[in-house]
Amino acid sequence: MKNISTLLLVASQFFSVIGSSLGQFLILLYILDHSHSATSFGTSMAVISLGRLLALPFGGVLADRFNQKKSMLLLDTCYLFLTIVLIFFMDISTHYGGLFLIIFVLGMLSAFETPVVQAVLPKLAQGDSLIKVNSMISAIGHLGIILAPVMGGSFYGVFTMKINLFICCTLFVFALSCEALLKIESENVKQQQSSVIQMVRNDLKEAANYLSAKKIILQVTLCATVLNLLIGSMIQTLIPYIARVYLGVGNIEYSILNINFGLGSLLGAIIYGAWSKKLARKNLWFLLFLSGICMMVVSYALMQRLSPTNSFWIMNGAISLTLIMFSMISVHLMSYVQVKSQPELIGRVMSFVFFLSMLMTPVGQSLYGWLAETINAQSLYILVLIVGIITILLSILIKPLMKKIRMSV
Repeated sequence: MKNISTLLLVASQFFSVIGSSLGQFLILLYILDHSHSATSFGTSMAVISLGRLLALPFGGVLADRFNQKKSMLLLDTCYLFLTIVLIFFMDISTHYGGLFLIIFVLGMLSAFETPVVQAVLPKLAQGDSLIKVNSMISAIGHLGIILAPVMGGSFYGVFTMKINLFICCTLFVFALSCEALLKIESENVKQQQSSVIQMVRNDLKEAANYLSAKKIILQVTLCATVLNLLIGSMIQTLIPYIARVYLGVGNIEYSILNINFGLGSLLGAIIYGAWSKKLARKNLWFLLFLSGICMMVVSYALMQRLSPTNSFWIMNGAISLTLIMFSMISVHLMSYVQVKSQPELIGRVMSFVFFLSMLMTPVGQSLYGWLAETINAQSLYILVLIVGIITILLSILIKPLMKKIRMSV
């Protein structure tokens, strides 16, 4: 029975992740195409991140203190309901305020979903089977990032937005059907000893006190936060704007760019996993240095006024390499925090790390969106060049820190 339930869980996650990823891709592309505004696009990205950020501290509470099967059904029902609302919203309004509200809630739902699913896994698999199922669930997450642009780019130019959203609804119905058939062992739901706000506050306070005592872990956390603000936010916001609005690429090219976002991050994680014993002992500051060089290559391609096609493919290649290296650095930093943290505090420490890192995401997305809107489109290469220079200087600055956090694994 557990094997069947495991397959149902994997299937439900597949449909749910593809549906939510496809929906977000379509909404963001719709906003970018109809507004032609970097500010609106950056704001929409920031709104999704802000929803995730606000919900992140409560995700563990939902997973630990409520029935997990009912929680999964509730979350996917909310996905389905919001998508139906979007279908009708397309008929009655062209304003972006309602879209921003809906994608804000979608961001919150995505933050709730991950800890709930992770809490279910130990009840369905143990030992090696648990590791395999974890890998499958993780792979589905990356697959959603890759498939959403493929499906979205293909469907966007063929079907109307309402039909595309109906496809998302169908995927959520499949997810709900799988979850309804799930058989999970009866749960001993933990009793709530204090308010949810108080529990979250106490957990974050304890993690913050621990980090303040462990200066090296705090430095790694701050490093990850700065990298997410500087590089992650730029790639998510500025690069799609340059490709779609400045270079004017079509749906297929735009989809390829977004696919490479997922492939680059996935490949970086695979490379680090395959050679972790060697890479963990290396000083990885040079990868960040090379990332800065890649940014300068992007700037050069835009500055030389090459044809839009050539500029796009040079930018695509350089950003893909950057994402591979950025992913390797991120995995290394997170692995160090996990290895060096006290076992009983790992969950709370990692929650604090992700919370602090995500805190900078909407800030960076809004900032890059505003800068792209303010700066003349012909001068965007200057902004990319500045980011490249700062990245190179930062790589030199954190070289001593990266030397300290080399690990023996």
